[in-house]
Amino acid sequence: MRLCHAAILAVFFLCAQSNVVFAQAVAAPTGTAAETEKYADEGGIQQKPAEHPRNLLLIEMRALDRFIVHVNFHAKQRNWKWPAGREVYILKDSQFHTFRISCTPGEKICYGAGRSGNYAKYWGAGISGRNGCSSCCMQCGNSYKFTLQAAR
Repeated sequence: MRLCHAAILAVFFLCAQSNVVFAQAVAAPTGTAAETEKYADEGGIQQKPAEHPRNLLLIEMRALDRFIVHVNFHAKQRNWKWPAGREVYILKDSQFHTFRISCTPGEKICYGAGRSGNYAKYWGAGISGRNGCSSCCMQCGNSYKFTLQAAR
């Protein structure tokens, strides 16, 4: 499995020698007073008004689990995921990391996350994207913020 490291407003580049995708951190913008909030079992979800292109999904996510958490995103209407193949993004601290997903406007995309080394402990749709979830899906063209609480 190839691993990807996530960072705030990540700009990705490929390191050919190690076959690992890394990210470069850039400062994230602050929220606005117009943010709406909705809370779910996985943690808080905040949907912000769209301030970016309709073909972009902006996701801020952090994990409060004591173990490293792997994350990916799945398109529900087509067989597609981010990152591609067997790659995953890595959340290894409790800081927010920002993911910019290029997608089809209005497309439904769900996150899946699992504890590194034990995907039986999962959030959202799980790493496979096949588990049910009540609040892990998003719509392309919007911004979302998730906090993954510690797995039980």
